[in-house]
Amino acid sequence: MTPLFFIALLTVGWLLYHLYLKNLLQQGQPGKIKLALIVLGVIFLFMAATGRAPALFAILGAAMTQIFRIAPLLIRFAPSLRRILGSAMPGAAASGQQAGVSRVSTATIDMTLDQSSGEIDGLVKMGPYVGKQLSQLNLSELKSVYTYCQQNDMEALRLIQTYASRARPDEWSEPDNSDSGSSRQPTSDTVMTVDEARQILGLETSARKQDIVQAHRSLMSRLHPDKGGSNYLAAKINAAKQCLLDAL
Repeated sequence: MTPLFFIALLTVGWLLYHLYLKNLLQQGQPGKIKLALIVLGVIFLFMAATGRAPALFAILGAAMTQIFRIAPLLIRFAPSLRRILGSAMPGAAASGQQAGVSRVSTATIDMTLDQSSGEIDGLVKMGPYVGKQLSQLNLSELKSVYTYCQQNDMEALRLIQTYASRARPDEWSEPDNSDSGSSRQPTSDTVMTVDEARQILGLETSARKQDIVQAHRSLMSRLHPDKGGSNYLAAKINAAKQCLLDAL
């Protein structure tokens, strides 16, 4: 191949990147998937043009065999692998936020929901059992945190109710003294920020309208009052959606 061919190839590649591929990269995960499919298509066309397609099919066949062999293990451990890989990504530790993991925080509880697996948990930040996850507490300890929130943090009270009704429905019953506080709806005059809205919906800064709508729909399907959620969380999710749409 002549140097002229390489120059032409580089020129075409540069034009494709700036006119099309660059926009794909800015679309987040869907754009990256499209870009990967384009690259695979180009590789296939190149191998077909050079007579190497049979070798490519042999490689793909061997790869598919291995994928089918380990697929059950991947499905079983997918939630754990996602959390591990998400926490290892650059910037994950600094922001404290993983895409697809919704977070609602109060002074007492930092609750998270994995949108893919539906796994819900919460970190105790104040009161009894500080530093422990709700899933680490026995029933008596969980009710102690509930009682503390009843007296000090009504918003956290709603989070514990949601956690218990979803994660421990068979053993949970509200303490006998819950009538004095749980009937009162928590109120907050704080205006929701864009960062807080992203945390609630589990979105990255590059999220677009389609991502916002999809995350809202996914969360409401799990945390709507008719599906084990609460009016408080539903209001938070709706407010987060509106906040991000207004910020576009």
